[in-house]
Amino acid sequence: MNPLPRAVTGRRAAATLGIVAALALGGCSSEGAVAGGSAVSVSGSASAGQGEEVTTRPAPGVSVGASPEPETAARTVDGLTAAKASKDVGATFAPVTRSAGTVVTGTALRTVVVDGRTVGGVAVYSVPTESAVSPVFRDQFLAQLVGVLVPANEVSRARISGTDVVLGRGDRPVAGWFTGGRVHVLRQDRATPPVQDVVATLIAHPPVAPR
Repeated sequence: MNPLPRAVTGRRAAATLGIVAALALGGCSSEGAVAGGSAVSVSGSASAGQGEEVTTRPAPGVSVGASPEPETAARTVDGLTAAKASKDVGATFAPVTRSAGTVVTGTALRTVVVDGRTVGGVAVYSVPTESAVSPVFRDQFLAQLVGVLVPANEVSRARISGTDVVLGRGDRPVAGWFTGGRVHVLRQDRATPPVQDVVATLIAHPPVAPR
């Protein structure tokens, strides 16, 4: 594994300072606090050949209009595996890893495969436990990393399998979420399987731990 940078400059420095400020505020934040934006409304039935059903609902504290979105269903994807990362996956996540800077203490990259077909990649980063417990830090750090791969106006938030998820919309969906002290960033090469289904599967069956 390549060593992580010791310092950040320019936009990376500003982003890191923002994360530090967010961490300082984390103790004052209520559970489920998130930055501004709207939750994602997921609709439609899951595609054939998928597994168990999991519950998806909007993240608490996020305005979604006149009334909350109803609970939605996502399904784990049968045949999904996290294989050894390809060079394309490494190139995709290189700027994300640079943006994370010295906040992360370990990195693992994997190619996401469904029934032998590559559908994208996932990066898993370790962060200090004291940082991971702050809701403000989690939300802002995820938005920072997802924002490397999609424009800021395409970033939104949802709740999938009981987990707060920052999503990036588009033909190549992006998602970021925390599991304990690990940050997961998913980037798909295509819109299928639905991103909420891939996220639900990776939450249920996490990729390899970072080194």
